[in-house]
Formats: sequence, structure tokens, C-alpha cells
Amino acid sequence: DSLAQGLRLFEEECAKKDSAYVQQILQRMQKERQRAEQYGGPKHMRYGNTVRSLAEDCLKLAVYCRVSAADQEETKSSLKQAILAVCGVEEWVFQGKVDGAFNADLWTGDITVSLSLAYDTVSELFTQEEKETIEYALLHKGILPIYQEWVDPTSHRHALDTMGHNWWLVIVCGAGVALLTLQNHVAQYQTLLDEILEGVREWFAYPGNVLQNKKANFGPDGDYIEFVSYLSYALSNYVLFEELYRQKYGVGELFQEEILKKLVDFYLVHFQVLESGVQEANFGDTPLRQTGH
Repeated sequence: DSLAQGLRLFEEECAKKDSAYVQQILQRMQKERQRAEQYGGPKHMRYGNTVRSLAEDCLKLAVYCRVSAADQEETKSSLKQAILAVCGVEEWVFQGKVDGAFNADLWTGDITVSLSLAYDTVSELFTQEEKETIEYALLHKGILPIYQEWVDPTSHRHALDTMGHNWWLVIVCGAGVALLTLQNHVAQYQTLLDEILEGVREWFAYPGNVLQNKKANFGPDGDYIEFVSYLSYALSNYVLFEELYRQKYGVGELFQEEILKKLVDFYLVHFQVLESGVQEANFGDTPLRQTGH
């Protein structure tokens, strides 16, 4: 019953995202882009958030087109327009081109995941020219900026010593997800995949750096250096990457990290079952809310 109710609510939400909704979002994006170019700073954050939200809607609508028996012609049209609109955004980053800004950040990882999975789900909707546009954007605005800035030993700006917590895994696994969906369209596929896989293993094993006062990502009992919600976010793109990798290659090596076996207990000690539902512990850095982790 709960599953059926959830699916019904999901379908009702997606059905509302018609062509008028997409036009409204696109108009908002245009205004926010103009303000971001004029003022920068927080104005660019607002624009980046809207782009990321639109990419998330693309994934929801793609799933809706697969699971719903309702008439989907308008939804498919809206979905195509939304995906191509995200591809048309100059760069998938939060800050934009300012001194010292990331060339690939959390927004890049999340947009890349949402768009690649949406495209992989409904790729038959697009013409060959549109497919080339989408695949080019995923490679040049998602995968390669992430690889060059976070993984490539010859060019990366960030390392586990400088950004070793949830950012690193979210962003790099974002590139990994897209890479697996575009396998046949990326010339350097195997090299990129091998280095991303090695980086993921290093993230789980990162021991810290005494000279830089940098702690290990995990303690010996599976306790994570940041709070439980940050761990959930860190693992969000990782579990998608692992699932796609296992489906494609038939092996579960990404879930053989010893630390993963201990994370169950880490989660359990942070939740309490109350009459009103499951409540997450809150130490001031997590929104106070009921959760269904």
C-alpha cells in the first residue's frame, strides 16, 4: 500500500510538469542568468540551484515516462525541452567563472548524474543531432571537467588532503555514472574509468594527513568524520555508480570495501523510532526533520 501510494504521488507530481511548467522554469533561468552575470556571488548560486533542480526534474520525468501508463506525449515533449535546456547552460557549476572558483563542483556532479540517467532512460526520444548535443554536453561540461579537476594526476586542483570528505566522492562518482552511460561515445573511456575506480577506493581508505591536521574519512568502527546526513550525501552518487558498474560488468567489487560493512551500525545509532516515525539525530548541522533513511 505504501509503495502504491508513493508511486501515485510521484505520478501526480510529474503530471503537473507540463509544457507551461517548463516554459516558466526556462524564463526563470533566463532572468537568473542575467542577474548572475550582472551581480555574481549569491545571484549565481540561485541560478546554479535552478539548473540543478531542472536536471533533477529531467530524471523524475524520464522515470515517469517509463513507469506510468498515462498519456505521456506532452510529458515527453517537456522532458526533451528540459534536457536540451540544461545542455545549453554554459557550465554546470555553482559559482561561475570567478577567480579561484571550481571548474567542477557539487552542482557539476549532481547535474551530470541526473542528466546522464535521464538521457539513458529515454534516449530513443531524440534525433541523432540531439543525441550528439547531449552527449557532447555530458562529456565536456560534466565528465571531463570533473576528471581534470578532481582525478587527473597531471591537472587536478583538489586531492583527498584538500577536499577529502563528501565533496570528493559525490563529484567523482557523478562523472563515473555518466561515463558508464556514455561508454561507447568516450574515446578515453577505459583510462577515465580505471582512474575513477582507483580514486574511489582511495577515498574509502584515506588515512588522513598529520602534517595538514587532516583526519581520516572513517574511524576504525565505521564512524564517518562528518555527520550522518553528509555521509548519506557522500554515498548518494556512489551507490548509483556501484549499481551501474555491477550491471555492466557483473561484479560487485565496489561494495567490497570493508568499511561499508560497518556503516550500518553508524546509521543505526543516529536514528530513533518514535510513534510519529523514524527521527534522525540532530546536532545542529542537519535540518530537524523526520526521515526515511
